[in-house]
Amino acid sequence: MHLPVLNVAASDIPERMLVVGDPDRALRVAARFEDRVEIGRFREYVTLVGRHRGVEVGVVSHGVGAAGAAVCFDELFQAGVQRVIRAGSCGGMQDDVLDGHLEDARIGASW
Repeated sequence: MHLPVLNVAASDIPERMLVVGDPDRALRVAARFEDRVEIGRFREYVTLVGRHRGVEVGVVSHGVGAAGAAVCFDELFQAGVQRVIRAGSCGGMQDDVLDGHLEDARIGASW
């Protein structure tokens, strides 16, 4: 199956994905991967895969806004992604969320 917005084959997407807004951030994240390969680049959607500490992972950017993020997440789940970590700026309008705040949102399973 081909994912039309991410412009990649679903079979190329690993079960574990990092998602970021900025395409440049996706490239910086992927620089930490072993055996990294860019598998897709279409508008703001840049998709790279590789290995981190021996585990197959990927990263994709979705640009600015909820609509682009929703399309990205939908296509990832269509591809069979089981775990997603969203990294970047979010929640900044809440009084209890400070700059640099990290939240552990694991759901009982290891990354």
